[in-house]
Amino acid sequence: MNKWAIYNVILVIAVFILGILISNLLNDNLLYSPFSNQEVIEQNSPNNWISENKIHVYEDYVMLDIGESNFIGFEDTGSMDPTFDSEANALEIIPKSASDITTGDIISFKAKDGKTYVHRVIQTGIDSEGNYFITKGDNNPNPDPYKIYFSDVVGVVVAVFY
Repeated sequence: MNKWAIYNVILVIAVFILGILISNLLNDNLLYSPFSNQEVIEQNSPNNWISENKIHVYEDYVMLDIGESNFIGFEDTGSMDPTFDSEANALEIIPKSASDITTGDIISFKAKDGKTYVHRVIQTGIDSEGNYFITKGDNNPNPDPYKIYFSDVVGVVVAVFY
């Protein structure tokens, strides 16, 4: 193999590696699934509401050391499919302040129509009325059409039982 052929091979390899590095820098929120060739977008997950030292697993029962909480069920609206459906139940913790809730958390809240809904927080903010949350059902195409204020929040879902 002559000297120019070796230089061309090295140049092709260098350009290939440089392309991969640039692609990773430009797409830092994209991940590659180990089970397919498709890229996946990183999404916010719920907060770690129950630390490992507060979960006690015994041979015949599980005990959680948590504060004020509620046991809730769901109606079959389809808005949170596939995360949960009407056959599931959940445990929710009552947050102490608005700063406890972050994007990715699933909250239950009283809406303006008087009904209680359970949707994921996709955005947080503050306006003249206080801290608010923009929510969306995982299976809904659009966010909910109103702001949820901390005073509307009933709880934060920390466990779903199927």
